[in-house]
Amino acid sequence: MIRSLHYISLLLITILVFSCKENSDKIIRLSTVRNVVPDIINKNPNISDSKKVALKELYFMSKSRNHYIKYMQKSHQGDIMFGEKYFSCSADYKQIRNTMFKYMRDNEITYGTFLSDVEVFSGIKTKYNRDFQDLYEQIHNACSEKQYTACANSFRRERLTKELNREIKASLIKISKARHYDEEVVEICIKLKNRPRCTIDRLSLNIRISDMFGEEIANLNCKHNTKLKNESVNCWTWSREEHPDIYNALFDKSVSTVHSKIDVTEIIRGNNTRNIERVTDKGYENNYYYRTPKILSGYCPYLEPGDTLYSHRKTLRNNYSGEIKEYAPIYYQLYLAKRRIRNPEI
Repeated sequence: MIRSLHYISLLLITILVFSCKENSDKIIRLSTVRNVVPDIINKNPNISDSKKVALKELYFMSKSRNHYIKYMQKSHQGDIMFGEKYFSCSADYKQIRNTMFKYMRDNEITYGTFLSDVEVFSGIKTKYNRDFQDLYEQIHNACSEKQYTACANSFRRERLTKELNREIKASLIKISKARHYDEEVVEICIKLKNRPRCTIDRLSLNIRISDMFGEEIANLNCKHNTKLKNESVNCWTWSREEHPDIYNALFDKSVSTVHSKIDVTEIIRGNNTRNIERVTDKGYENNYYYRTPKILSGYCPYLEPGDTLYSHRKTLRNNYSGEIKEYAPIYYQLYLAKRRIRNPEI
């Protein structure tokens, strides 16, 4: 009886080893990966987490773009850079995926050689983890400071804009197509009312016009360079030749078919100039509303190519990619495909 149990145990081990070896020798193909990968994972319960992740990425990449995105979002919960908008379109996704699997097939890459490369990649990743963590913390701290400045600027701009808008009431009263000096133009007329009735020497306006669905079709900056004491109607024109985008957006529109938002951006009275651009710290005019992510990924919307941290991030990522390419060239194909599927340089 004991010999029988011993024989059965050896038989089961032999079958398992043979099955694993059989899968390891299989060439990675797009057409079979959905059957082979689950088989490898199920028959190797002690497989390392890094290998399991790599196999799952192969598996989900063989599926549609939506399946792959959902898997990546589940795997990186809390990372804002895995939103759908950061992935390439379906056509590009399919091309990138097919190119990677074609490389595997043409070079007869087996699951065994792929998983051996995953082990090498895991060592490289461990080596760089601390460097990435330290750099991403520096980027986050710098980004948080810039966000604080951006919020302060937004507050100043909004407060001054409300103040200027209280002094001047501006209304869109006309949009029309016309001819001026043998040129086709679109004309916009604004009625201005000076509420304090203290003479204004000059003022500037920002006019944003949207269609009936709320989509902005024109963003116009206009100047009123004559004195305004009480009320006046001012008209501006944009020619078809010099401003085709504005002309094409507005030539067939009327006041009744659009929505408009008009902000006063500058008022000049004698030596007193109030301009919303002058109340902000230069270089931080845009507010990207950066928030502390659950997972630091090195993303910061305020980083620009000339920034030191931007350069450090690029250098570290290039070194990391270079080592993967050199020492784990097979896994590098998956790594490269993943990077190409994610649209932005973040």
